[in-house]
Amino acid sequence: MELLVSYGGDRLSDEKDVYAAIDNSFGADIDSGQFGRMLMWSVFEETSPDRLLGQVSSRGYRSQIDALWENPVEPRVRSEFDSNVLASLIALVGAVWDLYEPYLTELADNPGRSPEEARQEVTELLKLLVYAARPNR
Repeated sequence: MELLVSYGGDRLSDEKDVYAAIDNSFGADIDSGQFGRMLMWSVFEETSPDRLLGQVSSRGYRSQIDALWENPVEPRVRSEFDSNVLASLIALVGAVWDLYEPYLTELADNPGRSPEEARQEVTELLKLLVYAARPNR
C-alpha cells in the first residue's frame, strides 16, 4: 500500500496543476480503484493506518494545492451543479467518516490532530463546497 500511495503521489505531483490531479485521480485509471479496494479491505480487516500507509502522506495533492494557493487560478467548471450530487457526496463522506478518519489523519501526516479537530475541518470544507457550488455564483 505504501508503494501504491507513493507512486500515486509522484504521479499527482507531476500533473499540470491540482485541477488536473483531481481530474486524473477519481476513477480515471486502475490505480485509484486499486487503492480504494485495498484501503477498504484494510479498514474491514482493522489494519491500523500507520501500519497500512507507512511513511506516506498526501504529498501529491498537497504540492499541487500549495502551488495553486500561491498562484490562484479558477478551475474551468460547469456553470451549474446538481444539488443531488452535492448532497450525495456530503452523505457519502458522513456515512464513512468513522471508518476513514484515522486514515485521513495518517495521510495528512498530522497524528497530533484529534478526530474531532479533523471532523470539524472536513465539515467546514464541505460547507465551503456547498457555498462555492451554489447557483448564480
